[in-house]
Amino acid sequence: MTQSLFVCISDIKISRLINNSTERVALVAPGFGIQTAEALIAARKRLGEQCVFVVVDCDEEVFRLGYGSFEALQKVTDSGQQVGQSSGLRIGVLVCDQVAWSFAPTALYVESEVHSNETPNALVLRADDVERILARVIPKELRDAVLKPDNVPPVLRALKDSLSGMLPNAEALDRELSTLCYRAIKASFEAHQQDSPGVPFTLQKMLDYFVEGFGTQMLMQVRPYIEHSWERLSHREEGDVEKADFDSVFEALKPRKLDSSLLPPEIATAEVEVGTAPVSAELLSKTKQGLDLAPPIPFDVARQVRVFEPYIQYVEISLKGCHIERRTVELPMSIQGLDPDADLSSRLHTKFDLIEKSSNVSSKQMDSQINQLRDLTKSLGKPWGRVLLRSTRNRFDKRVLEILAKLEEHKKTVEAKLADVLADSRKRLIEHFSGLVKAKPPDELLSQITNDPPTDDQINAWLDRELDKTFPQPSDLMSDMSLDVQFRDVTYETLHQPGFGEKLRESFPLVDWDKPFEEFDAARERESTESNRTLEKEKL
Repeated sequence: MTQSLFVCISDIKISRLINNSTERVALVAPGFGIQTAEALIAARKRLGEQCVFVVVDCDEEVFRLGYGSFEALQKVTDSGQQVGQSSGLRIGVLVCDQVAWSFAPTALYVESEVHSNETPNALVLRADDVERILARVIPKELRDAVLKPDNVPPVLRALKDSLSGMLPNAEALDRELSTLCYRAIKASFEAHQQDSPGVPFTLQKMLDYFVEGFGTQMLMQVRPYIEHSWERLSHREEGDVEKADFDSVFEALKPRKLDSSLLPPEIATAEVEVGTAPVSAELLSKTKQGLDLAPPIPFDVARQVRVFEPYIQYVEISLKGCHIERRTVELPMSIQGLDPDADLSSRLHTKFDLIEKSSNVSSKQMDSQINQLRDLTKSLGKPWGRVLLRSTRNRFDKRVLEILAKLEEHKKTVEAKLADVLADSRKRLIEHFSGLVKAKPPDELLSQITNDPPTDDQINAWLDRELDKTFPQPSDLMSDMSLDVQFRDVTYETLHQPGFGEKLRESFPLVDWDKPFEEFDAARERESTESNRTLEKEKL
């Protein structure tokens, strides 16, 4: 079975591919994981520092979204590897030797990495795309040593493209690759017969034909197919094809540098498009400071929380500044201690209720509106609080706008009547205390007048001035009237509180909660499995 065109690429897969490389490596991606970092460091030692190329986006948001690990990037730069910076990079490209993959990097904040080709996130590119890609990554002064000319004959190109992303298995030869390899060897045999009629075709001659288009390394990879196809050709063209000692011929092969002067002009002179500036020490330091100041949320936690984010929100609703009837005023010390009569006993102590509960400026009507708004939510109790279904958010927001409009009307009503209501309360206090003062004038009053006893006007004026010290102005009571609605998203801690599922199902019995809870349990199971795998690898 031929290699799939659509495959999966993950940190583990990238590290394996890099570890299998023998000539060159290029990785262009927003970021990478720790296993890829270790593979890049090993490849640099194995292949040479001018054969490994890395380009990333060293931005805080990259690491907050989980496109890569800052620790992995730090490890690679500390090894001496030069890393290019490409701001806003969100696509991934990997080149290993003659093979390239284009892939969609996984944002671990959103989902965990895939590890199966059944859930692909990458496309295996044609082999002749490799040099074109590398030309946009590798500086011109290094291309002669790294790039290879694209002078592959058509029959070899078909085989080369089919080999992309695949290391042939000698024990189970792929039928299509076997066919393509045989066609390439037969084409080489026919060309030899035209150039040198009557001269036996040798394995060395055929390998020279392959090396011109493949390079030595890829030739070694397809040796099982070459042996199979050579035996087949020898059987058909007996007498014109020499018998071959495969071991000795292949062992004699020497790495051959392809003539870089044959590179097409559009590749040789192409301008570098990504990573033109390096990831500097200053940029690394700035990014690290930002991440230290506000560390990314652990991605396994974030993915579990995301399951419920589309379903519910926590919401707190409160009406502020409208409950004027609950406001009291401290009576001046000069009139405290005078016994009130029965009519004011319910309102008068050392404090005085500014407004009667039945007043037309009370918040009773607004409280009714708020209660109706709360009917769109359900209280799960502590520690969760009040919950709103996101599916009803539009209706909730519309109701909030309606209440805000009514609140503005209420403000105007209160503004028009509050002064009179406060004046009436003040008048009643003066009327109540004036008789008491007249019967027993306090020293504080007597010390301010020249006559004795005080007149009614003096008593009323003195009481009015005393109440000025504590009585508010209407504007003081009107300033902070507002509807406060605070939304909070679900959190890992509240989701894992015992009884959450039961409370949610009890409060919203008509909602099918099976799907989100199954996804939630699956997310937890995946994270647990991945954690166990990591632990096992660390043990190994």
